[in-house]
Amino acid sequence: MENSSCQESYPSETLPETPTTNTPTTPTTPTTTTTSSSITMVAKWGKERIYLEQLAPTTTIQQVKNLLTQKTKILPKRQKLMGLTLCENPKSKLRNDHVLQDLKIKKKLSKSKEKLPVNVNVMVIRHDFILMGTPEEHIFVDPKERESLPDVVDDFDFDFSAGSKEVRDSLI
Repeated sequence: MENSSCQESYPSETLPETPTTNTPTTPTTPTTTTTSSSITMVAKWGKERIYLEQLAPTTTIQQVKNLLTQKTKILPKRQKLMGLTLCENPKSKLRNDHVLQDLKIKKKLSKSKEKLPVNVNVMVIRHDFILMGTPEEHIFVDPKERESLPDVVDDFDFDFSAGSKEVRDSLI
């Protein structure tokens, strides 16, 4: 599942950097810049947006579904994540064991909102997708499949006219 173009999109390495301002009296000493990536997943579910922030590139789709379950009460087996494509084969089906670094990147942001030291670059990658699913408490269960329901008497077959036998038997 390793694809070099996908791996290059999620940097996590240390790169040498030379200062941009050099004066003849000061010697130039190279500093190191640490580049890391953070992933933000934004699920649109009905009218609300659910943000999963600061996810690692090695986070699996199953772990994302578990985080969504905590926020929405939709079980992972009932979740469908629409709009996420793999970079290796966009037409293949997204499985629970895929990791976020396997996804095709649609949006990149260069800096995080936090105040960072000068020598740290953070790339924030954002994946927007649609979450389809119903919380467990809103799912209709066929009464024939439940055992704990009370007995219901079907009284449509009885004749309850004034002089009928059923009315006389019920009065006794």
